[in-house]
Amino acid sequence: MSNSSLTIRPSALPSLSPARTVLLAVAIEALLLLAAGSLIAQARTASPQAADQAIELAIEEPKPVAPKEEPKPVPKPVERPVPVKRSPTPPLPAPPVAPPVPTVADPVAESPVSEPVAPPAPPPPPMPSNDAAAKEADFAAKLRAAIQAAVAYPYAARAMGSHGKARVEFAFRDGVSSHVRIVQGSGNGLLDQAALAAVANAAVPPLPDSLKGKNMTYQVTVVFELNGSR
Repeated sequence: MSNSSLTIRPSALPSLSPARTVLLAVAIEALLLLAAGSLIAQARTASPQAADQAIELAIEEPKPVAPKEEPKPVPKPVERPVPVKRSPTPPLPAPPVAPPVPTVADPVAESPVSEPVAPPAPPPPPMPSNDAAAKEADFAAKLRAAIQAAVAYPYAARAMGSHGKARVEFAFRDGVSSHVRIVQGSGNGLLDQAALAAVANAAVPPLPDSLKGKNMTYQVTVVFELNGSR
């Protein structure tokens, strides 16, 4: 905006009296004041519009900012198990096939009764050698003769004329007889008792080496004769 100025030159003005000069000066000053007031009023009315324009220019709508895209999580690679080579499994053996059950006419089938199994027989004693067998047989004969020689005929039985044979069994080990018993009696108790006593009183012959420490069982027939007995 340009400011207008009024220049008054003294040579151009007519000569006035002092009172008129003062009035003219007051009038000019009043004009100047009016002109200055109008200018100030214009400036005041123009300044709000300029301020509004400045504010309108200064305030700008913010531009929409595009949202930042968050990075998508990258999936972790899945570790696949490495297949382990296994040795082929051998085929399982086939289950045993049960034997066919025989049909029985009787509706009530009897369960088989298991028979008791007999224990195995003990092994037979080793066979003696020919020399040992001969010595043992000779010892048995001498033992029978010794028992017969030890017979004491009972007086009462002799007086009654009693005679006969009694078969005696006994165990024998290392020259000692035991468990003497009558296997077959003579029919006379006195003769049977005399037979048992003969086994106990007999003089045992020398024992062969093959029979030492062995348990033996002998049976001897004791004969009672009226003519030959003591």
